[in-house]
Amino acid sequence: MDFAEVRLYQAGDDVRAIDWRVSARKAKTHTKVFEEERERPTLVLCDQTQSMFFGSTTRLKSVAAAEAAAVLAWHALNLGNRVGGIVLDNSHISAVRPRRSTRTLVRYLNLVSDANQKLNRSTLANHSESHFTNALVQLKKTAHNGHQIFIVSDFSTPIELWKPHVLALKRHNDVALILVSDPLEAQLPPSNLYAITDGQTRSFLDTSDKNLRSRYTDRYRLFEENLEAFCLSYGMHFTKLGTCESAEDGLASHLINYSG
Repeated sequence: MDFAEVRLYQAGDDVRAIDWRVSARKAKTHTKVFEEERERPTLVLCDQTQSMFFGSTTRLKSVAAAEAAAVLAWHALNLGNRVGGIVLDNSHISAVRPRRSTRTLVRYLNLVSDANQKLNRSTLANHSESHFTNALVQLKKTAHNGHQIFIVSDFSTPIELWKPHVLALKRHNDVALILVSDPLEAQLPPSNLYAITDGQTRSFLDTSDKNLRSRYTDRYRLFEENLEAFCLSYGMHFTKLGTCESAEDGLASHLINYSG
């Protein structure tokens, strides 16, 4: 509870809140009034794993996620909230406990930047399906009741594995999922024969096949719809951020919801 003001004592007020100094000075009984603290500690989980090292336009998903984490963190600090977060890369999970401190926020963003800089075409991906869920477990250890939590990722790990952990967070916190995506994930490039490689093997993709194009589009649309439906079903916020739009523009309407 935060101190709000001192006013005249009224019948029914808690006598333990009487301000005796003010009462003696004004010769009338005054009491202290308190209001519930409105601060909401904020935690941002930023995914910087290998699946985020992809982008067909403007920038990589990993860069978009890093920008989103920065926008969300600075916005929360400007509102007077404590800020911290989790950074997930291919091999490590780093946690920064929330503090109302620019130094703490910069420390968190430096971790995001370091993880981002480590990503390259030769980086070995962490194929363990528990890696993302382990980050959520760490997030649960860092977050307590009443936290504002943002999870910024492409959510490439199957939802069945991490869903219980997100729901556990939602029981006592306000949770938002921010899906970072690239246009090429939702739709194949124009009809042509493309050479593709994973860095080890080389193959060809014929995008002139209408059935292939339709199945490809439907698969990703279903993925997005399921993720959004999951959030809506449990009262969580859901936002999409594309690699072709700035974090400020993509999150503008979302941030308005967290300004009060």
